[in-house]
Amino acid sequence: MVLVTAYTFWAGIREDGAALAVLGAIGGLGTPFFLYTEQGTVPGLVGYTCLVLLGASGIYLRKGWRSLLWTSVVGGWTVLLLAYQGLTPADRWALQAGVVAAWLILTLVAVSRELLASKNPDKWRRPPLRLRDALSQTGLAVGPHGDIALLTVATPVGALFFSRAIWQSDDVIWGAIALALALCHAGAAAFLRRKPDLNLLTSALGVAAAVLAVIAVALLFEHNLQILLWAALVVAFLYLAGRLDEPALGPCGHLLSVIVAVWLLQRLTGEGGAETAVFTARGLSDAGVIVGFLAASLWSGSDSAKWYRLAAHAGFLGWLWRELSALPAGQALVTASFGVYGLALLVASAKTRKVGLATLLIAVGKLFLVDLDRVDPFLRILLFLGFGGLFLAISYYYRDRWQSADGAGRAPEQEDSS
Repeated sequence: MVLVTAYTFWAGIREDGAALAVLGAIGGLGTPFFLYTEQGTVPGLVGYTCLVLLGASGIYLRKGWRSLLWTSVVGGWTVLLLAYQGLTPADRWALQAGVVAAWLILTLVAVSRELLASKNPDKWRRPPLRLRDALSQTGLAVGPHGDIALLTVATPVGALFFSRAIWQSDDVIWGAIALALALCHAGAAAFLRRKPDLNLLTSALGVAAAVLAVIAVALLFEHNLQILLWAALVVAFLYLAGRLDEPALGPCGHLLSVIVAVWLLQRLTGEGGAETAVFTARGLSDAGVIVGFLAASLWSGSDSAKWYRLAAHAGFLGWLWRELSALPAGQALVTASFGVYGLALLVASAKTRKVGLATLLIAVGKLFLVDLDRVDPFLRILLFLGFGGLFLAISYYYRDRWQSADGAGRAPEQEDSS
């Protein structure tokens, strides 16, 4: 069967037939299972599989047949997963070596061929991609490096979690490994930025580095520091997306920000009240996340900035409610802080005026729905008097100020029309 596989590979090269090479890869990877006798070993299976992958990858490096590459990817990882099912402690190193070899063989060969093709396209020609052409006819545009980009992102992440499952060791070790892999992929992305025709592949390496960095933070740090560092990564991704003109990092930042926002919501509403106000690990880390959303709005683009500011605003209100509730007369302090914060937004600028007014209405709603039942009557009277006087002051003083500001804004238009 090994000879048949080798002959099929040779025939595929000689006849310039990708189908023959794909058939050889399927037959070669399936041979241990076609001829299964219950006498094989994991090291033998891993070594044989790597040998087949090495031969198939060599043909891909020469011919550039994507069908052969993806047959090797799917078949090779399937064999390794099947080897994991019957894994013994003595075979861990052998399977780990197979995982690393499969990652290096498949990914490095694929990336190297794209790099060689960009340097000398006449020698390293890219065969026509029939699937891409078929998708293009349906109106779905697919780039020439789309599948290689997918392989570049998925392979290191899959290999990392596969290795973690093999050893089941401390997460700190795997977090350090993930961080090292993130730095390697970031370095490779910086190197390929010199190749303008490999923009998609460069973006894929950047995305892989971003994903591995997020995983590293999740494995290395506990919850309070983890959410704070994730918020910092959101800011970093959005900043680098604009600074390096790397559009792929923007979606990474937005996706991570959604995860952080959902997690922050769960922390503010579903983990119980704070025992000490503000100066706790949870309180300070959540406040840092809210500041991170404000910072992210500076580099997220005009369309997304308002959503980051809205998330920061809603998070701050929830943070005030949770933290100040731990103090004596906490509910009264929460309502008062909402009023002060809403007033500050109301008078800050015209852009924050509606948000400030909405915050004041939220405070009044809380005053009627919550404080009537939970706040001491004396404090409740003070709150009602305070908000009544506040709204009277707004109606009498700021109405004229806003009208004069609006009139000043319309004056130049009126002069131009006259």
